[in-house]
Amino acid sequence: AQDIQLLLDSTGEGIWGVDLEARCTFLNKAAGRMLGYAVEEALGRNMHQLVHHSRPDGSPYPIEECPIVSSFRTGQGCRVEDDVLWRRDGTSFPAEYSSFPIVENGKTKGAVVTFQDITERKRAAGLIESQKTVFELIARNAPLSEILSALCRGIEGQADGMLCSILLLEGQRLRHGAGPSLPDEYNRVVDGLAVGPCAGSCGTAAYRNEAVVVAEIATDPLWADYKELALRHGLLACWSTPIRDAQGTVLGTFAMYYREPKTPSPTDRELIHMATHLGGIAIARKRAETALHDSEARFKSLYHENPSMYFTLAADGTVLSVNQFGARQLGYAAEELAGRSVLTVFHKDDRPRVKNSLAALLAHPDRIGHWEFRKVRKDGAPLWVKETARVVYQGGGTPVLLVVCEDITERKQTEEALRRSYEERDRISQDLHDGILQ
Repeated sequence: AQDIQLLLDSTGEGIWGVDLEARCTFLNKAAGRMLGYAVEEALGRNMHQLVHHSRPDGSPYPIEECPIVSSFRTGQGCRVEDDVLWRRDGTSFPAEYSSFPIVENGKTKGAVVTFQDITERKRAAGLIESQKTVFELIARNAPLSEILSALCRGIEGQADGMLCSILLLEGQRLRHGAGPSLPDEYNRVVDGLAVGPCAGSCGTAAYRNEAVVVAEIATDPLWADYKELALRHGLLACWSTPIRDAQGTVLGTFAMYYREPKTPSPTDRELIHMATHLGGIAIARKRAETALHDSEARFKSLYHENPSMYFTLAADGTVLSVNQFGARQLGYAAEELAGRSVLTVFHKDDRPRVKNSLAALLAHPDRIGHWEFRKVRKDGAPLWVKETARVVYQGGGTPVLLVVCEDITERKQTEEALRRSYEERDRISQDLHDGILQ
């Protein structure tokens, strides 16, 4: 028994056992830590009533419908990938859990439950989805306001009570970019805010070209001229960070507001970094598109240095051009790729599907193509890309494929790591189950 307890306490997953009355028979250290209970507080108590009494929306969760209880009543194990468990302090967290009946001499004695706090996993998945949405909007050439609003909503979804805004720098004033959850009146009044050394969080951040954290608007001197407006709308804290282009030039500001005095956590700072990075890409790209109408030379510069991979292909797949950023991502000079078949930079196992995808797009030129394949750098290293492509026609009606590539290698590595963690967790759960039976 002592060896089993040591084994239980050595894992990072939460584990508890229950008898046929759903009363706790054992609880490992990880479970106690995540749930906020000492072992002696939980032993003998009904675990459904203790940690699984309510659904995610707070409504009661009848014990008769509980999968954990059903597992030992029916003798069938279960796995639930997205539920909530409740802590001792009354808060909840998203959890994934498995429940397997404990059988001795042919009789069910209870169940063993293994669970994991999936807060960070869901946050990571949410961020990946937000990034995907923003990049798809950029690739579709959606209006900048739509892209920035989607970015704000994606960030807001990662934290309760957060309100986001993006302002665009034009000369020495900040213009409204997005603020989908802020009051309309507030957005109207701050549109045109002058930058300066004492101009709230956003105006000051743009002026200094550095992040400005105001934990309490009511008392901070930077908000002396604007606090009445903010407080009238219940805005009590505001942190603003410059959005910059690749050269470090300020394009605008990204701000997080809260309806309580607050300072940023490490997680908040990660969100700010992501938002300013994506916002910078979106704003820079839109400004680049506007500049194309004015100067071909400027177009070429922005085309080659834009932080996205661009290819133009002939109908037979020959590379007509590639921007310098895209070529560098693959380890080539742009001149090395021009004139060769684009299939040569894809993984050999993916080439037939790439060829079919291009052919399908040419057969339906009114559509926009989306696909994910593996490319291979000049040094042999793999590079996962998500590509968006469409057909345009040059003078004389010659079809040309325009392809925008996004490096999704990190996303693919994250997905693979998650898959492996699932397999490892299931293996540990089964080993523990087998050990308890023995």
